[in-house]
Amino acid sequence: MPMPEREVSTQPEPPKNVAPVREDEQQTRGWSLKVNGVEVPGVSFVELVQSKMGTRAEYGKTEAGHDGLAIEETGGGGSVIVPYYIMDGELYVGGVEENRPNSGGKVWNVPRGFLDPGMTHFAMAQQELAEEAGFVPIEKRIRELRGAPMNPNSTYFVAKGPDKGVRAFVVAVQPSEVSAVQASDDPQERVFGFNPDVLRPVSPTGEKVMKSRFIHWTKALGEKDMFGVAATGRLVAEQFATQPKPTPAPAR
Repeated sequence: MPMPEREVSTQPEPPKNVAPVREDEQQTRGWSLKVNGVEVPGVSFVELVQSKMGTRAEYGKTEAGHDGLAIEETGGGGSVIVPYYIMDGELYVGGVEENRPNSGGKVWNVPRGFLDPGMTHFAMAQQELAEEAGFVPIEKRIRELRGAPMNPNSTYFVAKGPDKGVRAFVVAVQPSEVSAVQASDDPQERVFGFNPDVLRPVSPTGEKVMKSRFIHWTKALGEKDMFGVAATGRLVAEQFATQPKPTPAPAR
């Protein structure tokens, strides 16, 4: 006995993070959609989904009540990890110089990356450190910085919930693992690098970018990459918070 044909719904599936823009709002929405260079009129919502990475970008009416974009990543965001080194009481932050076309070319940044589906933020931080810096310390040396997971741009990125967003991790580097690349009497001008014998590139990418450089935290906070600036800021705040507090002078 033949099976009855299953009806296929012709109703569009609603978007996840936006609502459709009504027909009467199309004239004033201010956005236009082009596909292969051809403008498509009367668009109520758009979805672009990368299923392998669990990333989706949507256009429609946002919860704020106006039309715009909503971008959601796995876990609400990836992981950032900051190698750091302390010498003579001064904090130095390790990063790599990578080509970031959206930033105009080569940019100094700390290791970071998207969160793969099914992977924890901690494991992703560990992987990015190995791939981008070639540094593979034992797990207990890696720890997460205090603070809520970060949203890189709350206008466009979706990171709902206390556990969603970009998480920042750090790993303390020992004196035996680095050496001076640029010596100076001024602590802010000193630059350090990993000793080659502590690096183990785990991928072709790691072989290209594993030449990390540790720069003074004041210079790291002036770099262009937002993720590096934010994670460095949290590390600096932690370092100041844990310093011994001066003993107040006795009242006269």
